[in-house]
Amino acid sequence: MPVVLNRAGYNHALELIRQGKVDRDSDWSISPEEENEILGDPPNWDEYKRWHLGHDTGANPETKEAWKYPFGKGGKVYRRALTAIRQRSAQQGLTEIFNAAGRLLSAIDSEGRFEETGWIPIFQAGTWTDSEGNTRTWTEEDLEEIARSYDPQWHEAPVVIGHPSDDQPAYGWVEALRRVGGVLYAKLRDVAPEFKELVNRGAFKKRSVALSRAIKDGVWYLRHLGFLGAVPPAVKGLADVKLGAPGDSLLEIAFKEEEMEIAKIREELRKELEASFSEQLQKERAERERLMKEKEELERKLRRAELERFLEGLRAQGKLTPALEKLGLVEFMLELDDRTEVTFSEGRKRTLLGFFKEFLERLPEVVTFEEVARKQEAAESEGSVEEQKKLGREIAETVSFKQ
Repeated sequence: MPVVLNRAGYNHALELIRQGKVDRDSDWSISPEEENEILGDPPNWDEYKRWHLGHDTGANPETKEAWKYPFGKGGKVYRRALTAIRQRSAQQGLTEIFNAAGRLLSAIDSEGRFEETGWIPIFQAGTWTDSEGNTRTWTEEDLEEIARSYDPQWHEAPVVIGHPSDDQPAYGWVEALRRVGGVLYAKLRDVAPEFKELVNRGAFKKRSVALSRAIKDGVWYLRHLGFLGAVPPAVKGLADVKLGAPGDSLLEIAFKEEEMEIAKIREELRKELEASFSEQLQKERAERERLMKEKEELERKLRRAELERFLEGLRAQGKLTPALEKLGLVEFMLELDDRTEVTFSEGRKRTLLGFFKEFLERLPEVVTFEEVARKQEAAESEGSVEEQKKLGREIAETVSFKQ
């Protein structure tokens, strides 16, 4: 039975990564003793399977043989375990597990922990509904435009709680934007420590971008970045910022990281399906072309056999000479159209091949070169006998004279 992706394990790994429970540098190995520690005593198979990305559907789910590709231990996801899973699953052709491990590695490398990279994902290409209930599809090109138009010297977007419409404190600033594939990332600066701690603890599962066309050249521009889902921290000494006047074509789009992940999975699945369909289509086209060639070759062989029988009949009737056959009569007739009818004299319709066959059938009986050759050979043979008799008589006369 095939090994498939264990969704429970994948979701558990993703949640650990979001909580920052990741070992990025240690070598990866797991001993039987460590596996037993995860399993527990008495065995907890639900807990055990949550630490594996693969499920062998043909094995008993309450055995270790059913759960493949462990990715962590000690409450942490190991980055090098995911790298090893990618390598092994690629070798074994397990595309679903290979892609899942890749997504988890991307989540580790782009996880929005301020002290790690400074870059966090804030928006995803896809179809989203804004605060006014309008649905719009955002493409990678749209995200690229937002990233390219952003200029902190023109307007530096503040990091805020929620979507305030008036003067509110900023908990940080968006220093730069960049697009990577279908994800828009923001690099933050001067983030308040209290706010940073809440984000790193996973308090803000939901982020929201506010986009406006009124800020710069009529293009979509990041007005502010809002974090949703937690009580604002008590931070002293924050400066108030003016977020813009009402009615400036503001577009607010809120989404969860889980929604980003789902949209990303859907996009990857779409691309995989398109690639798989394209590959299957190419295989089917190649197979169809092969079968057509075989069919054409078989039909040609059958036509050749039929024509050879036809010419054999003409040969038996004395209507076909060797010289005519040596011209490649069969090959010539194979090239004649035997499907399209042409109108000849007196309104008669024939295919080109049918006309030519009728022409050959109406040829008169002829003497073949073979018969002529036999007669000439016989004549030459008779002349040779007479000459030999004459020579014999001359020899006899000569011998008699000498005696």
